[in-house]
Amino acid sequence: MTKNNKIFKVETTNKKLTSFSGLVPIMTAIHNSVFFNELEKLFFDKKKRKKGYEVIDKISAIFQTIFSGGEHLSDINRLNCEAGYKKLLGVKSLPKLTTLSDFLNSMSDKDTKEYYELNIKEVCKYYKKNNIKSVTFDIDSTLVPTEKESAKWTYKKFKGYNPMFLVDEKNKKVVAAIFRNGNESPQTDILKVLQAVLKELDDNIDVTVRVDSAGYQKKIIDFLSDNKYGFTITGDSSASKIRLFKELPDDIWEKYNDMYEIAETSDFIESKGVRTEIKIIVKRKLREQLDLIEGKYIYYYICTNIMMEDKRTIYFFHDKRANAENIFKELKGDFCLSHFPCKKLSANAFFMQVIISAYNTFQMVKEKVFGESWFKYTAKTIRYKIICLAGLVVTSGRQTILKINKEFQYLKEFLSLQELCQLQLF
Repeated sequence: MTKNNKIFKVETTNKKLTSFSGLVPIMTAIHNSVFFNELEKLFFDKKKRKKGYEVIDKISAIFQTIFSGGEHLSDINRLNCEAGYKKLLGVKSLPKLTTLSDFLNSMSDKDTKEYYELNIKEVCKYYKKNNIKSVTFDIDSTLVPTEKESAKWTYKKFKGYNPMFLVDEKNKKVVAAIFRNGNESPQTDILKVLQAVLKELDDNIDVTVRVDSAGYQKKIIDFLSDNKYGFTITGDSSASKIRLFKELPDDIWEKYNDMYEIAETSDFIESKGVRTEIKIIVKRKLREQLDLIEGKYIYYYICTNIMMEDKRTIYFFHDKRANAENIFKELKGDFCLSHFPCKKLSANAFFMQVIISAYNTFQMVKEKVFGESWFKYTAKTIRYKIICLAGLVVTSGRQTILKINKEFQYLKEFLSLQELCQLQLF
């Protein structure tokens, strides 16, 4: 390959330039949203310092840092150096790192709880507004390694946090999230989150809940059954269950795929002397090496109250809960979930609620503005396609004008975004 590189000269200019033209209409949409109005009402009593920033300005600054690709609060400095961006957004300056850090550290557990409840309400409003008749909720936690002094040792033998999430993978929403330290039991808070979400949800929506073995608790099964919510829950690996599966006759086992066989049975789950009968669907596969003690098969099973579908369909449905990992991957990779900024647990707990609202509102912008064809794209992809767009900002008369390249590949989408985001979309 022939090298054709040329030495070029660098000069500076006083013209107002920006590398983030596409972020302005997205933030305009969010600032005009009902959600931001509710957020502003929630924290209206938090007084600002003289010549300071409102709470909503600080939350907005965190949103902007995340959407622009920042991984740390200090990355707000990148946007503060963008004269053209600030001109388009209509602000003289954005809060600095110290302002954002002090803000997060000042937020109480009560503030976090109120933000958590608002996030739940906004997703439930989304379901009602969009006439959604059925939802599937996946409950899971994810470990976040950190060297913060407040972090505890996790079961994976590293220090970190262990936040828990209730997500709707189909509609790309985090319905609820609770911040937890790394040493918290996986079973903690599952019922609490379920009750908080289902209390806000419209009674006409059909709900199915999928959860791993952390949800294999009688109180959870009873709650879901009593309220007629469908569920599939991964069972524990107790010796008594394995003995039960070994005793199942061979003629009830059916081929599931090339690796597994599947069967259906029932058993009881007991707590405080009270027994509840549950439907169990079991998968088994041959061990690679014969184990005289454990037997020739490895067993996996779920318990469920779904009666109308066959056992293959139900197990396949339960296995799809792994798709929720895509949301965790995006939260960690694109929404700062891997970089908790504060030493205090309470500050990081509040920061996580900001992350959740940033994620959900970003999904709503995608859905309402870009349409179905763009809904599959992650924040990283949309940042590449739309957000990181170079522009020149000029003033003509009293009008601010953004000039971008006429050959920009996504010019049509950008103009549509600019037009639609002046309206109250969600």
